[in-house]
Amino acid sequence: MFGLDEFLAGLDVTRGDQDRFRVPTMNYYGSNSASAVSSAVSDVIAGGQLLAQAVQLAHEVQPDKPARSLHAVFARTGRVSQPLEAAVQTVNDGRSIGTLVVTFIQQDRPVATATVMTHRPDEDVIRHGSPMPDLPQPGQAGVQQVEGPFYDSGVVVHQQLSGPDDVATAELATWVRCPKLPSDQHLQQALVAFMSNFPLVSVAMRPHPGLSVDQSHLKVSTGVLGHTMSFHDDLDLSEWTLINYDAPNAGRGRFFGHGEVFNSGGEHVASFVQDGLIRSLPDTSGPTGSRL
Repeated sequence: MFGLDEFLAGLDVTRGDQDRFRVPTMNYYGSNSASAVSSAVSDVIAGGQLLAQAVQLAHEVQPDKPARSLHAVFARTGRVSQPLEAAVQTVNDGRSIGTLVVTFIQQDRPVATATVMTHRPDEDVIRHGSPMPDLPQPGQAGVQQVEGPFYDSGVVVHQQLSGPDDVATAELATWVRCPKLPSDQHLQQALVAFMSNFPLVSVAMRPHPGLSVDQSHLKVSTGVLGHTMSFHDDLDLSEWTLINYDAPNAGRGRFFGHGEVFNSGGEHVASFVQDGLIRSLPDTSGPTGSRL
């Protein structure tokens, strides 16, 4: 199973000539290939990997300024079995704000780009944030906790679905905790970016009977097209952290989702938005990864 050691190894980028880095591939789907869906995409690079690595690469180039935001566009499917590298262009490295463009490359073709803004936080002039939803917390009867090899999770029970024909609103709240993750902020940010990427496609399917994430890449083609992440404050995943997902719009073969991240004290510490793909596959296509 994919665990924290594998995640951290995937952030061990190596600087090459000029602005180039050799980047590991994380075998995320292949390590979790018990299901038909995971097996179908076992050689596909997870979008969450590239989001996390964009944060890491920004830290490598501008270590004095933490990431404030990143915007990634996924141009084509990356493959775990092929070498991956990244070109990092410094657009700006100012006293308080920096900008970098990260291009992930396989076989001399870009598979994704990410624009990362870094910053040195200033003193508050104003401060407010979204309130944490009023939901059961870990340790209470309304949360089903699971200790995983990567991170611990706690799903709010009343939001769970029992079968593919069940329907619910397009929202889902999950508590997460990773007490063994080092406290370095760029690693905390990288893991939150990684985790923010995956659930929104399944959240978008929740209002629709007969459709679930278990059919991804088998009966429907799904994938992330663009993902934007903003970090508002310091993260501490040694404590329970709430990620609240919702997908308010779907149609024309696409879905739109967003989410908010709250720390254990109820403070709004990060936000993200995602554009994704949900479209039919021909019956003759067989198992496949996302097709853009």
